[in-house]
Amino acid sequence: MTLSFMFDMEIIRDHGRALLRLRGTIGEGDPDLVREAFAFVQPSDHLVLDLTAVEAIDGLNAHSLYEAIRCRFVQSETIVVSDREHVSMALVLHDVDRVASIVPSVQQAVDILDFRRAGHSQWTELSMVAEQVGGR
Repeated sequence: MTLSFMFDMEIIRDHGRALLRLRGTIGEGDPDLVREAFAFVQPSDHLVLDLTAVEAIDGLNAHSLYEAIRCRFVQSETIVVSDREHVSMALVLHDVDRVASIVPSVQQAVDILDFRRAGHSQWTELSMVAEQVGGR
């Protein structure tokens, strides 16, 4: 038996961030497709998952996406980009919104990651200053 998939992906990595762009239809096949796509991203990279070119995703793969993001949750943040209502609804129905923000544009996702990274580095600097002041 031969299964054919109308699915494509692209990965771009930059300074602890990754953009994983999926295209096509994700469904009626191997639920490991999503997991395999995530295998190309470093677990410590904050991830923007761009699904704007995904035409459809079935429930099994939406759940697989939830599981893949949940596994990354401890080490890094994932933000999902989806501007198609039916794709976003499939993600929400399978709890993806409980483990990742879902936003309508890649730029918005990148802005969120940048803002949170800046906040984290400011928090780290503040913690170091507090330790120095407290240690006197």
